[in-house]
Amino acid sequence: MIAQSLATTGRGEVPDTSRPECREEFSRAALIGVRSVQITLAVILLPALATMLIVGGLGAAAAGLASAVARSVGGENECPRG
Repeated sequence: MIAQSLATTGRGEVPDTSRPECREEFSRAALIGVRSVQITLAVILLPALATMLIVGGLGAAAAGLASAVARSVGGENECPRG
């Protein structure tokens, strides 16, 4: 119902961007600037992401190893769960 009323009444002051004369074009310098910002962020953030993944993997491995050692050392002295 709401969609039908919007379709019949129009969109008010919102310009119709489907027409080519209403589209705003970015200049070549702006596009180069945006691309350079994207590349800079990638260069900065990808090593940080790799570091987080490595540290997380080492932490999970350490927790698994500690659990395995605790089980093997504990042997039959472990209390039953449940």
